[in-house]
Amino acid sequence: MKVNTIIGAHAYAVIEENGRRTDIRLAPGKSAAASLREYAADQRKQAEDKREMADLAERAALMLTTPQYLSAGEKLWDGATVTHFLAASYNRLTDMIEGMRAHGRRVPETLLDARHKLIASAGEHPNT
Repeated sequence: MKVNTIIGAHAYAVIEENGRRTDIRLAPGKSAAASLREYAADQRKQAEDKREMADLAERAALMLTTPQYLSAGEKLWDGATVTHFLAASYNRLTDMIEGMRAHGRRVPETLLDARHKLIASAGEHPNT
């Protein structure tokens, strides 16, 4: 590794290693070593933040590809409570839809609509 500093309008550390050249702008009022250590800490923090975002995106993708089932007693977004009948009906439709998808078959709109209407009607008929 070869490290040089260049001072002009701004100060830079020029780092050459394994045929790669990297220029890092140095913070004013600090030694080159202190500035590079601060830069390294900042880069590690950014990498950690990006890793956390990547993990979040991966978990979200899993949720989108994993069937979502209802449980009796669960509250829906509109405040309706899921009954045993609603949960069983919704989950049965979900199993049918996911079974078709798993076999590469196109899911009929009527089946998707039925599941949507079942949820939409939960608030209208709380004892369903």
